[in-house]
Amino acid sequence: MQRAIYLIGVAQFEGVITLPLLQIVFLQPDFAQWRSALGDALASENTLDSALEKFTLVFSSQNAVFALQNAGISLRGKRGFVVGKSTRHAFVKAGGIVLGMPENATGDCLAALICAAKPAQPILYCKARESFRDIVGILRNEGIAANEIVVYESIPNPQNFAPPPHDSIIIFGAPSSYKNFVLRFGWQPSYHAIAIGKSTFASLSQEAQQNAQIAPKPSFQACVTLAKKLTKT
Repeated sequence: MQRAIYLIGVAQFEGVITLPLLQIVFLQPDFAQWRSALGDALASENTLDSALEKFTLVFSSQNAVFALQNAGISLRGKRGFVVGKSTRHAFVKAGGIVLGMPENATGDCLAALICAAKPAQPILYCKARESFRDIVGILRNEGIAANEIVVYESIPNPQNFAPPPHDSIIIFGAPSSYKNFVLRFGWQPSYHAIAIGKSTFASLSQEAQQNAQIAPKPSFQACVTLAKKLTKT
């Protein structure tokens, strides 16, 4: 019997069972938080739209783009760096101008790209509430003016799901996905984990790491390709 492949997230692939254990919540703008992030750029007479024109935006997820749109903030003409193809697509569709995208879709590579570009405008990193790479810290250490704003968060999906059966291959796209999976189902030694990147692999327990691999590229497609190879061995 062929091993089942589960993907913890919302992406859909043929031959893969998707478990959306988390759901995305877009946050409405909190003026105090935005004032702290934008400083003098957000004067009392300025809107968020006009204030953001004074910043170079950074997106490590398409969800951050969607969150700003959901809050009624226009991204048309705004300039920014994006982590990968799906984020680039969302930003361009919203009218944004992409200044750069790293070859590998990781936070470290995104930060390195920005450091090399040395943008003239200060950076505003639009992010999830829980993140596992301090992009702003990296930029500041390189002398780049940067701040961040939380625009969305992941919360547990209240829907009930059956746990993957014995010997399943399980794909994790973020540390939060693994954390939520273990809280719901625990971890069976027969499971085989595939992590989308190094930070996700590092979040796995030592037990899980003993039977886990990092995808050759930081994408769900690369994870699925690896998982399907494992079903044949």
